[in-house]
Amino acid sequence: MFTRTVLGIALIISAAVIAAIAQDNPETKRDNLELRLEAEDIQGGIPQAFVFLLVNKSDHDIRVPTPAIECEDPAYDGTFWLKVNFKPSRPDENGSGYGCANDRTDKRSILDRVKTWKNLRPGESIVLKVARERLGYSCKEPGTYEFSASYFPPAMTPSDRKVLSQTGIDSPHSKLTTTRVTFVKNS
Repeated sequence: MFTRTVLGIALIISAAVIAAIAQDNPETKRDNLELRLEAEDIQGGIPQAFVFLLVNKSDHDIRVPTPAIECEDPAYDGTFWLKVNFKPSRPDENGSGYGCANDRTDKRSILDRVKTWKNLRPGESIVLKVARERLGYSCKEPGTYEFSASYFPPAMTPSDRKVLSQTGIDSPHSKLTTTRVTFVKNS
């Protein structure tokens, strides 16, 4: 009985130590940001603009570059893109569209790059409102349109991530995707 109690206490302490180490290591903070997509200016049942929100949902500051919209900016600081799935009212039409998901490593050092990145405090966000035309979807045909957004973090090499981790800078780590929002165009 004594051995089980000691073993149980040791396991609880070990779990607490592992959790504390993981919390202090920016490399383990994979869910530090949340992507949200909001439709704006609905006309004829279809959004004329979208707002992309990248929200710091952690308990610490995160350095985040302003993402490009579907690869408009060659700065390689991450990308927002919008996916459109179309289900026509008439079954002979179909379609879907994707934005850009390419990102390459910038030649500047990572510590030079992060100097220009926004420092998001807990709860703060980067907000970009983008008009329909800039996102490349027309929505001319009647049918159901499903939209979702993705965020691709800035391009970094493993050594870049290590440098940021060693200097205590947290940054975006993972691709993020929103849930789908659906709109119906009747005519």
